[in-house]
Amino acid sequence: MREVAASSKALQTTDVKIEAHPAGELREFIEYFDVVMLGPQIKHQLAELTKLANQYNKPIAVIDSKDYGRIDGGNILKAAILLSLNAQKETI
Repeated sequence: MREVAASSKALQTTDVKIEAHPAGELREFIEYFDVVMLGPQIKHQLAELTKLANQYNKPIAVIDSKDYGRIDGGNILKAAILLSLNAQKETI
């Protein structure tokens, strides 16, 4: 994802910061994120983590397992950007 963001002409003027943290640490970091993307191996925690994300008004989604398995940073980054844009539209 970082490589895709760094090489994207469309994202050159956008501050893209990508971090990975254990789900148990989400409460410590969530306020600094625009979106939360969960690995498919913890999608069983989505309902619980959605409650936390909603407290901070942060969109949250599970990464597509095919993209995750293929390590397709482009598709994962695209999904994160779309999640952010859709969340922004909902607040307007």
